[in-house]
Amino acid sequence: MTALRKLLMASLLFVPERAVAQGMLDLLKQDAALSLAFRDPEACIEKERKFSTDTGRTDGARLVQLFEAMLRPLAIQKGLKSKAPYALFYLQPESQDDLLFDNELFVQLIPFTRANALAGNFGIPKGRLMPQTIVPTKSDAFHAKFATRTDTHLGVSASENSLKRFLKSRPLAATLSAPQRQRLNATDILFHVGPSVLAELHKDLQRELISKLRGGDDPAEKKFLDQLGQGLKEAQAIVAGVRLDDGLDAHIVVTVRRDSSAARLLASMRTTGKPSTLFALPDGDVLFAHAYAGDRTQHAWLAQAFFRHFLEDPIVTDRLVASASVTNYLGLLHEIWSRLHGNRFAVYQNAEPAKVGLLSAVIILDCDDPPAFLREMKTLAKMATADTLDWSKKEVKKEVDIARLVRDLGNSSFAIRQAAATRLALIGAPALPFLEKALESKKLDLETMRRAQEVDKGIRDRTAWRRKEMLLEENQPLFDHAKLTFVLGVEKRLGQRIDVIQIRNPAAEPAALRRYEELLGPDWDKIRVAVVGKQIVLMLGSEVARFEAALRNVQQRNPGLAASKQFAAFHERCAKDRLFEFHVGIEARLRLLAANADEAPPGPLTSLSISLGETDVQFDAHMPTAEIRANSR
Repeated sequence: MTALRKLLMASLLFVPERAVAQGMLDLLKQDAALSLAFRDPEACIEKERKFSTDTGRTDGARLVQLFEAMLRPLAIQKGLKSKAPYALFYLQPESQDDLLFDNELFVQLIPFTRANALAGNFGIPKGRLMPQTIVPTKSDAFHAKFATRTDTHLGVSASENSLKRFLKSRPLAATLSAPQRQRLNATDILFHVGPSVLAELHKDLQRELISKLRGGDDPAEKKFLDQLGQGLKEAQAIVAGVRLDDGLDAHIVVTVRRDSSAARLLASMRTTGKPSTLFALPDGDVLFAHAYAGDRTQHAWLAQAFFRHFLEDPIVTDRLVASASVTNYLGLLHEIWSRLHGNRFAVYQNAEPAKVGLLSAVIILDCDDPPAFLREMKTLAKMATADTLDWSKKEVKKEVDIARLVRDLGNSSFAIRQAAATRLALIGAPALPFLEKALESKKLDLETMRRAQEVDKGIRDRTAWRRKEMLLEENQPLFDHAKLTFVLGVEKRLGQRIDVIQIRNPAAEPAALRRYEELLGPDWDKIRVAVVGKQIVLMLGSEVARFEAALRNVQQRNPGLAASKQFAAFHERCAKDRLFEFHVGIEARLRLLAANADEAPPGPLTSLSISLGETDVQFDAHMPTAEIRANSR
């Protein structure tokens, strides 16, 4: 051995310990029931103080106080490394009865500058604590009776067995993809919830959410919703990261086992197409924006489930739709949604509200055959006005063939049977004689008779309800008696023929109609429609310049909102394969609804996106400081 080589080897004995940089996810373990990690505890404390000051949120427990409370009893004097991740675990209990609290299941992971220096705070002699070994401490802290170490951290617990489990457990990072690890490791605070806690949470979830995942008679829909409910039970972990910079960023990943029914459900829901996009929606003062892309049938079922859980009560309460008509509208929702393979829309605040109303909305629909889609929507609109049609005309009877729809209730295809039931319910009272005739004929099989009886009863119940409402209520729901009429070729803009869907609601009070005009301008009762290639562009409102901007974007393939700086930061941080995104201005909405409405342009938006992996569902969200402050009022 040369003298130079000997010198190099000897020098290694005096080189200070060099820790390999680790992210928070490298510290967390799969065997934990609950985990909490801080990327930089000192920075987190300062960020939280600033966050509380900026947002006015001074209530509630502070997570950084937990960090201080856990470290203070350890009386650490030296060896603690600042600006390095710290973690706290509560390991999976061997019995579900131990879930609430067992001190011996806690493990604390503390970063060090030098292992011997930090170990000395616990009365551990120099050189005694080697990597992957466990030794007793002389600490007075009840939760630090045993210690172990890794290359970068010292672990302490009240239980030697807990430290053994900690050392054997696989890193949580192994369950996540590289982009997810990168995204979560960049956050300030990381949470992890394991199977035992999820099992408890699922009991509440089953009462609140799964009970509302009720489908219709479609066996495929029932199977899908059953799989969805079972999939929620099979969640293995939730990992959530929070960043406190100019508001709040959150990234949440829910994982399932690769061989589970939940994984098979995710595989069936994933799409090989393009992600959701705001492409071609015009730039402007956006109050709300949404986009989705994916499997049309399953997304239609999910849309109905989402409606029932989140929207049914407020829509009925706000008198947009009568409660007796909710089933009809859900049927229509499925009819429309299942024909699309993507859509996006945005609601804008207009710059000249006195001239064109306060708001306007642009919608872009992607479908395989736009003319056929519009013909179908036109037929559905005519069915909704069946009580005003002239049934002596042959063309009316041909287009709205009630006798055929009654026969279709017994079709061997469920899709045809369901569509017939939806259309008959939409037609309403004019369908009753046809249903009565079929029921009296005694020629229906049991299943067809059951369907016919359900449709007949539904129509009669809604008719009776409407009579009662007319006597008791002055303000009728806006869309309950609305009549939609398609008028073809009303305008021509940028070389495109523009059709108009005319909205009429004879039951609406004059005061209500004035409010609609204030909101949407003089053309509040018109929906403009244009077909460009395989896309349908619609606009509700009177700001036609915005409609023309949307048409121009679609014609020229301009990105529009997809390239807006307003969404750039969020799109950079969220998953690139998102299927759904949602942006809303909470602060602007509250300001516009106030008694002394402030019509200043909207500010930053709160954003949410959802993406599906092979074994996970990911949620990404951003809430700006102004939005948090508004939501705290």
